[in-house]
Amino acid sequence: MERRVSWILLATLLIAACDSVDQVTRAGSRSSRLDRETFIEVYVELRRAEQEASTPEAFHARKQEILERYGTTPDALLEFVERHGRDVKYMAELWDTIAARLSASRPDGTPSPKPRPGGQARKDS
Repeated sequence: MERRVSWILLATLLIAACDSVDQVTRAGSRSSRLDRETFIEVYVELRRAEQEASTPEAFHARKQEILERYGTTPDALLEFVERHGRDVKYMAELWDTIAARLSASRPDGTPSPKPRPGGQARKDS
């Protein structure tokens, strides 16, 4: 049951992280199929950007920057979840990896803010 809740939380957070992102035009050479490690890296960066952004505008700009750097789009992230979503074991392992990276210390040595319901981060942790 806990793994199912984790998968649902992953999908919910992914949609929230991508919400309100303008469509990024896909270049012909960009593949919309993400591999596991790229998905994890993009997702972790998007969550951290959301937690650290002081305004919605700052978050939006940071999201665009992250997506462009990885050469991906919100649609590609959703396609990844749709492609692997029925494999509960795969998604549970994926979420465990993401959760571990999010709870690890940031490069500056401070712990990552803990997410609160609704996607807002507690900056006082």
